[in-house]
Amino acid sequence: MASFTYDGNPNALHNGDTIDGVPADGSTMTVTTWPALTFNPFQHADFSGLSLVDGGDGTFTVTIGFLDAAGATLALVDDQNATSYAQDGSTFPTFTGTTAAVTAWLQQLYVVGTNSADSFTIQLAIGDDEGDLSATLFNFTFETLIACYMEGTLIATPSGQRPVESLMRGDLVTTADGSAKPVKWIGHRTYEAGFGASEAFVRPVVFKAGSLGGGLPVRDLKVSPQHGMQIDGVMVPAAALVNDVTIVREEPTGAITYFHIELDGHEAVLAEGAASETFVDHNSRAMFDNADEYSLIHGTAAPRPAEQPRLEEGFQLAAIRRRLAEIAGIPANAPTGPVKGHLERIADGVLHGWLVDTVGAEAVEAEVLVDGEVVGRVVANRYRGDLDQAGIRGGRGGFSIAVPASAERLEQVSLRRVIDGQILVAPAAETVRA
Repeated sequence: MASFTYDGNPNALHNGDTIDGVPADGSTMTVTTWPALTFNPFQHADFSGLSLVDGGDGTFTVTIGFLDAAGATLALVDDQNATSYAQDGSTFPTFTGTTAAVTAWLQQLYVVGTNSADSFTIQLAIGDDEGDLSATLFNFTFETLIACYMEGTLIATPSGQRPVESLMRGDLVTTADGSAKPVKWIGHRTYEAGFGASEAFVRPVVFKAGSLGGGLPVRDLKVSPQHGMQIDGVMVPAAALVNDVTIVREEPTGAITYFHIELDGHEAVLAEGAASETFVDHNSRAMFDNADEYSLIHGTAAPRPAEQPRLEEGFQLAAIRRRLAEIAGIPANAPTGPVKGHLERIADGVLHGWLVDTVGAEAVEAEVLVDGEVVGRVVANRYRGDLDQAGIRGGRGGFSIAVPASAERLEQVSLRRVIDGQILVAPAAETVRA
């Protein structure tokens, strides 16, 4: 039985390359178009070009696990559902089928992080039921990204408003504090027509004119879902603010081109008059089509953490959403229905999961109980790309909360919705696509 292992840079492989080793039956495993790593808020790799060639019946088994992914969760997304797998090694997603079926299944794989600076490595093991292929291991590193302005966005400069795509290195832009600072670099990336409609992380968030209050933005502002908008002194991901009235998700019909502005520091610039973030490199520069340009100009640079505080969930975000809903004229008393969710894992003393109202659009507020005792309260309003891709409440249903050290197993934990006492108990939590 042959065994082949690949443990290097996937981008070093090219069309037609064969992974080292030939099984006893003479079959080979080839890469027809090596999967390009598509960096996005919930880390998705495009496996559509992976070709598995087998001399037997052409049926393969694929198992996915973690190598280095502390605080991360694998998610499989399909037909309005999402199944999550923690990185603790207790469960590994496995699928058996033909090449086409395996590839389709892999396309549903996402890696969900708990911190915008996280990076993860997962392993993909491929074998077949006849033993012709064994323990084929691929390593993929996924990095979390922040995102960008859509082409045509007007950025404030000391000399007036300019389209983001017209800015160049050295041009001055106006920051939210009124300073004029030079552009260090402009990154850009284009997604082909059709891709944006099928991939939630690409679909722009549109802030309609006036949606943020005070007449801002002055024109419709279009940014990518994880782009940070500066509100109340913090950066809030655009997708976390969608209310489906004045802040909506666009349905793109053509190609989408995003641009991002890098200054010397992590700043807020004025886009259509509204304060929103500049680019900060989280090992994420490779997302841009012109990433090589930066190193030619500036050389290599170490990644750095975001300098602007970022708010992704919780009661402060709920208060911001209520204020924007009032501006939009959305009634305060929204309808409610049964809750649906999944308690996913307890890691480093923090409980992670998701919870949504199946009828109402607002976030669920719930008490957290450990062994029947209330230990805290949470608002499930964190944006998660896997839920967005599954069509679950626009992805705005994730949560994380610290729990006592006595909480060692999910079976000890339950959630109780505050407004009516509905209970979500861990063993009965909805786990779809087993």
